[in-house]
Amino acid sequence: MRATKTLLPFIPRDGSGKMIAISSVSGFFGFPGMSAYASSKFALEGWGESLRLELLNEGIWVSLVQPAAYQTKIWERGLEKVAEQQIENAFQENLVKEAMKSRDNGADPREVARLVAQIAQKARPKFRYPVGKGAKALAIGKRWMAWSWIEGYVYRFLKGRIAK
Repeated sequence: MRATKTLLPFIPRDGSGKMIAISSVSGFFGFPGMSAYASSKFALEGWGESLRLELLNEGIWVSLVQPAAYQTKIWERGLEKVAEQQIENAFQENLVKEAMKSRDNGADPREVARLVAQIAQKARPKFRYPVGKGAKALAIGKRWMAWSWIEGYVYRFLKGRIAK
């Protein structure tokens, strides 16, 4: 927010100004085991919504990029902290396994950089841009499916992966 306040006076107000923030699919879907990260991204989403509506009148377009899993150092930091903790049950073990799969199967982060460049070139960019494996499907599912279905699926998915 401090950086935005500092840079805002330098953004053109003629309809061509852009502000692009990197959010996450965790900004609209709170994955288990990621509550701190998800809450920070949910906050960024709300901040972005407000800012978009506040700045449109000044000719500045605010957009959020919502990446799924990409091969970045965030996995090293997150999984390093998990490794320090004791895994107490199969559910937690499955959370760690799924996080490692996401890390290992993450796409090239240059895809996100290319998208940011494309958004910057658009005359009237959209507000949200889900990007990466499953990001759009997740966004659509979250919007149109009942929460009880989502919750049941996630629980069964993780519970059903008990190590034998």
